[in-house]
Amino acid sequence: MILENINSPKDVKSLRINELKELSEEIRELIIDVVSKNGGHLSSNLGVVELTLALHYVFDFSRDKLIFDVSHQAYTHKIITGRKDSFQTLRTFEGISGYANPLESPYDAFIAGHASTSLALALGFVIARKLKNEDYDVVALIGDGALTGGEAYEGLNNLGHLGEKVIIVLNDNGMSISRNVGAISKYLARLRTSKSYVMLKKMLGKNFARKFKLALKELLLPNILFEEFGFTYIGPVEGHDLTELIDTFERVKNLNGPVVVHVVTKKGYGYKLSEEKPDKFHSAEPFDFENGKGVSKDHVTFSDVFGKTLVELAEKDKRIVAITAAMPDGTKTSYIRERFPERFIDVGIAEQCAVTTGASLAKEGFKPFVAIYSTFLQRALDQLIHDVSILSLPVVFAIDRAGIVSDDGPTHQGIFDIAYLSMIPNFVIAAPKDAFELKGLMSLALDSDVPFALRYPKDIAQDGFSKRFFLEIGKGEIIKSGTELTIVTLGPVFYEALKALEYFEKSGYSVGLINAIFAKPFDKELILKEALRSKRVLTVEDGIKRGGFGENLKAYLSDFGVEVTNIAIDDFMPEQGKREDLLKKYGISSENIVKVGVRLIEKKA
Repeated sequence: MILENINSPKDVKSLRINELKELSEEIRELIIDVVSKNGGHLSSNLGVVELTLALHYVFDFSRDKLIFDVSHQAYTHKIITGRKDSFQTLRTFEGISGYANPLESPYDAFIAGHASTSLALALGFVIARKLKNEDYDVVALIGDGALTGGEAYEGLNNLGHLGEKVIIVLNDNGMSISRNVGAISKYLARLRTSKSYVMLKKMLGKNFARKFKLALKELLLPNILFEEFGFTYIGPVEGHDLTELIDTFERVKNLNGPVVVHVVTKKGYGYKLSEEKPDKFHSAEPFDFENGKGVSKDHVTFSDVFGKTLVELAEKDKRIVAITAAMPDGTKTSYIRERFPERFIDVGIAEQCAVTTGASLAKEGFKPFVAIYSTFLQRALDQLIHDVSILSLPVVFAIDRAGIVSDDGPTHQGIFDIAYLSMIPNFVIAAPKDAFELKGLMSLALDSDVPFALRYPKDIAQDGFSKRFFLEIGKGEIIKSGTELTIVTLGPVFYEALKALEYFEKSGYSVGLINAIFAKPFDKELILKEALRSKRVLTVEDGIKRGGFGENLKAYLSDFGVEVTNIAIDDFMPEQGKREDLLKKYGISSENIVKVGVRLIEKKA
């Protein structure tokens, strides 16, 4: 095996083309093997094996800068930059990250996890290079999906205006997570399928002088967009042809000024099942290599409940429109896309656009449900304030992957939404503890005339604890009263508190439990009544402590002489690992609720 002798990019540079091809296949086998066990981003990584090897073959990224957009496609890069032996720990607790992170390796130029950032990062590196009077290449690898995000064009515009040497490698596979949408996707499709390109490819063949071939492509193909931004456009280049890739990058390396190299790849390349269904294997759960079927047990998640309930509501109410930002499958807005395609909008990787589009739809009398992961919604904070809050428009935000998120690490933790939404006037913020409450809150949000945020985790949705409770904005649910301590929970962590309550009852402690349901407005009347009874309150939430639900409740109860203790995520960025393990580690568990609760009670005894 060639791979066993690859310990750094220097080893890659010593290989011949046929050896590089063999290495490509060995890397694919390793990626498929590890992802089938651990889960991870399969399709995107299989599509860039040759491209990554060619970049490392030509450039020296111990000195040059390789910037990955999103960086979920960096597995090959990790394997050949000293992390081959630890690759089996991918996305596991204390294992290597599924994304680029300079804390993990000096070969990782910057941390990444959100799309459309690479060109702005490249701009900073180019300016720094100039100010420090240094000499190195800056290469940004960006997918066509990331070109649906506005920040990419801000970076492109400024790089073109600056005019300094920078190399943008456009990895064009026609996909982001699902199929790409919008005018840019259509433009790139025209580029890679133009008659001129197809004719040249057939006419010249692989054995013709490649430099002449590339020159003719540049002459005949439409490349106005990038040229108008000030870039030299080269491509399309076959993204799985190592010879063509290496020849292209060798030529580009000697050019001055901004350059775009348009590389056409196939997402999921080399594994038939992922080629056929690249969206299914984009972010894959562990699966059986032979048939591609997931090995985890089937279960109903909060996302499933949301998607199915949205269709049920849409069948009765024609005002409902679903909006997502390149996440139809993850948010399960794919269900409404199938049933009512005319009432489904995918804006691409453009969260700001999603929020503002929802605002204008609400202004025109529709009921938009904007479904976005928590970590991505924070990218649209200005739009939440300026476009939704000021006019108090009734947009419903379905905040998926809220709280601790398994496997993806600090870039994807959804712990900030309660804090940043709580500060915005006019917003209602609710966190269902189970499937029953999510369904009820969706109906409540539909009838609301103010912005309404529903946050829920990527987790199993329990069927329901108390199905007779009547949901009302700002009203919580009393489970039990107590004279020594009152526990107030928000969201599914309720079930951890419920387990703790069993211990308290068996041990003879008088402990109350409230399911708050709403972070804003919270049930002041109910909570104050119970807090005055026990004089001690313990809040539990799956979010950042600073500015979160517990601290807001603490500020309110402090005027009444009630002692409040908060269990939440403290002032740090959570690491990667399984959600249940991280919740336990950070004290959001029945064991820690018991531990803290007993200490509070006995301190006052």
